[in-house]
Amino acid sequence: MRKSEMNQDQIFIRNLVLQRLLHAGWHGEETNNFFDENDDVYAEAVCSYRNNFVELIAMYEASNNRLYITMQDDSQRLDLAFLSLDNIDDILSIICDNTNTINFREYKKMILNLLNICANPYLIHNNELILISEDMLGTPK
Repeated sequence: MRKSEMNQDQIFIRNLVLQRLLHAGWHGEETNNFFDENDDVYAEAVCSYRNNFVELIAMYEASNNRLYITMQDDSQRLDLAFLSLDNIDDILSIICDNTNTINFREYKKMILNLLNICANPYLIHNNELILISEDMLGTPK
């Protein structure tokens, strides 16, 4: 989508995602510059971060108003999708609060916090969206 095709709400969310993640030390990707030049891009905001355990990638897609978060290391990958961004500020707060410490042993705590704010995160598995429930998480460590 081009910047000129977006409505005010989409631009607000896009700017909020970038502002919050960049402030938390994430790195903006080159596609953000293409968007700013009004080029057609797939994801209107893309940021990445590498802590001592995993690489994190965040993508905001205005066309379907979704935020995607990927967490990966050399052997594992977890893809999350947020289909409702009514509480995007709270979602970003939890993601930013966990930026430096998130890992595959303790990620369930972050997801439980997201569930507690009614963020309704989805797991993407084999290109299917699976709504994450507290029962799926078991007892977070």
